[in-house]
Amino acid sequence: MWVYVLISSYMDVDSGDYCNSVLGVFKTLEDAKQELDNQRKWTICDFENYDYESEDTIEEDWKWSIWEKDQEMTHRCELRIELEKVKQ
Repeated sequence: MWVYVLISSYMDVDSGDYCNSVLGVFKTLEDAKQELDNQRKWTICDFENYDYESEDTIEEDWKWSIWEKDQEMTHRCELRIELEKVKQ
């Protein structure tokens, strides 16, 4: 059986935060994309006090990224969907 796993990767070098989290596991790509969209909205709120840029490749690569402008490698968040096989 195959499932779609929604993963968040967050990094803020200044605060020392770095986290990879599984946000959900879904049977369908549509459900995973819906939750990615929900999480995207929350993440934009988290970045609203920064001048930020984002890249949306959900349809092609099933991922979305946001980062502080001119600080892409030191303050960013990426949401991505990965297809994984469940071991039985």
